[in-house]
Amino acid sequence: MNNDDRQMRELLSLAEGFSAVKNELKEINRKLNRMEKRLNSAFPKYKELTGTLPEAAAVEANRENLLKIFEELLKVVKEEDDAAFQRKIKEYPKEALIALALEIGTAGGKKMGIRKAVDSIKSRLRETIILSQNSKRRSRP
Repeated sequence: MNNDDRQMRELLSLAEGFSAVKNELKEINRKLNRMEKRLNSAFPKYKELTGTLPEAAAVEANRENLLKIFEELLKVVKEEDDAAFQRKIKEYPKEALIALALEIGTAGGKKMGIRKAVDSIKSRLRETIILSQNSKRRSRP
């Protein structure tokens, strides 16, 4: 009887572990589906590709690189004029700018053109500057 109890507990433990892994896989699947939707928005011809992004687009689509671009643009907006911002924007591929707009949550709709992406990035940069100025004012004694 003791052996049967041990086996039953082991089976229950395995069933719980299986259930936990199954739930994690469902969550991963949901995240992958969201990522794929964002990817399809940023790269409309994604489905036509052979299963992978071109190397340049894959590098630019990397989240860290996108945030680095955002920080560079933020610095330009803070320290220079609008013409400098326009020059800096032209240094990046269109796909990277669209992906950045999606990453910072300013994208709207399935079809995003480069003009809309740049405008939304610029708006988010201005918001960031305003918020940082407000937080500096509040933190002063």
